[in-house]
Amino acid sequence: MRDAAKYRKMRFEDYIKVTQAEDWNWIKESAAKYRKMRFEDYIEPQPFVRSGKFCFKGTRITVYDILEYLAGGMTEDELLVDFPDLTPKHIRAARDFSDLHNLQLAPGSNDLERVVSRDPEIHSGDLVFSGTRVPVDTLVDYLKGGYDIGEFLKDFPTVTRWQVESYLEVSSKALDHCGDNHA
Repeated sequence: MRDAAKYRKMRFEDYIKVTQAEDWNWIKESAAKYRKMRFEDYIEPQPFVRSGKFCFKGTRITVYDILEYLAGGMTEDELLVDFPDLTPKHIRAARDFSDLHNLQLAPGSNDLERVVSRDPEIHSGDLVFSGTRVPVDTLVDYLKGGYDIGEFLKDFPTVTRWQVESYLEVSSKALDHCGDNHA
């Protein structure tokens, strides 16, 4: 409710300008509130699925996987084709979730700092997948042993598919480059 005393001594033209400006601000504020959908309607932590990571309801797809694909350059349309259980509202909920939790996913699928890291305090400085204590050599051992990436990810849920695929892509390019130099 507007304060009537505030408007009593105003000229009509000024009253219209002020009330329109106030109405416009209220509309903008309301739109901002409602524009942000409730990501809780689409996202929930699932304790027994993907080690309790936030997943889209009714799926095993994690929010982080979708955000990493988006950061890696995938378009929303490509995601919807690859993940038919998702809708544009799911993608928007993931972005809202990211905004709320200040998740910083830098663009570029070959950002090595997000893929692997080396720290003397973790596994004596062995190369590990970033944000985990899982050595990269473990992935190599799995692949040598005939296991697929899915089995590795199931056994090491802190590593994302994006990290594995990015590591393999970078490794493949490095090997191609070495082969070109020796040819």
